[in-house]
Amino acid sequence: MCIYNLSSSRSYYVTSGSLNVISCMFWRYGSCFSGNGGAIYVVGDQLSVNECTFYQCSACSGKLGGALYADCTVGITMKKTCSYKCSAGYGHFYYVEGISSSILDFELISIVFNGLSTSGNDGIHHNRGLQAIKSTNSSKNHGSDVSCFVHYYPASLLSVFSTFQNNTSSGSRLGLLDSGTSSLVLSKNNFINNVVSSSSIGIFEIRGSTYKLEDCIIHGNNYRLFYVSSGSLQVNSCFILHNGVSNYGSVSLSNVQSTYATPYQNEHYVNMYCPGEKAMIETKIMQNRPFGYIVFFINAMVI
Repeated sequence: MCIYNLSSSRSYYVTSGSLNVISCMFWRYGSCFSGNGGAIYVVGDQLSVNECTFYQCSACSGKLGGALYADCTVGITMKKTCSYKCSAGYGHFYYVEGISSSILDFELISIVFNGLSTSGNDGIHHNRGLQAIKSTNSSKNHGSDVSCFVHYYPASLLSVFSTFQNNTSSGSRLGLLDSGTSSLVLSKNNFINNVVSSSSIGIFEIRGSTYKLEDCIIHGNNYRLFYVSSGSLQVNSCFILHNGVSNYGSVSLSNVQSTYATPYQNEHYVNMYCPGEKAMIETKIMQNRPFGYIVFFINAMVI
């Protein structure tokens, strides 16, 4: 177990080669970091982050990646990693990108985002590459425009067994899926109780490609669900309970249900387990500041 108490610098700054980070806690107790990546910055071959927690990591306004910024040519993997109260101009938790042949494979077990301020965009930001997001919980984000997640130009996208819940935006949308090229699928995801303030776009905006939304639960979201400005969206075998504004653009619905035998039961889609419960982390950090070790327990997070 390693712990990094950050004030003015990052923990890792890598401009070539690869980085592997295992079982670490990152906590920024000073002001926001003035560059990209509040805790980790990697421009190189490969990045692997496993069983880590990022607490209150932040990059200043206009910067990328509150906890992590990565641009890798080979691949990026992240597993069983959590983020609390991280913020940035773009990508409150992370901002990752890679060349078109790179593989961005995320298995983020119960990441609970909660930005420090109401400014900034994107709880998670993916740009380019072959993207796989599995067992991810992106909840309690707030952004000035996009607060759930954003994908720019993915070569492919697979999002499965993930939950996007209780996110709010002071802008016009909660998620942006932009100009992917092929094989763009969101399957067995939950989209629950998300709210936008502006009445111009909606919960998700689709641009430039054909996205597929399959076997999902969509419940309690306000205004418009889908705004397809270009491209198309195919919604198949989903449960949708929505009384807001009609969808905009090319949206096709197939085998969509609006009644359910019981209230939505998505526990098998929701993975709310982290290496430490938020209140415990806050208490332990204050007890151990500025140095020391934190003992992590596995606790269920209830959002």
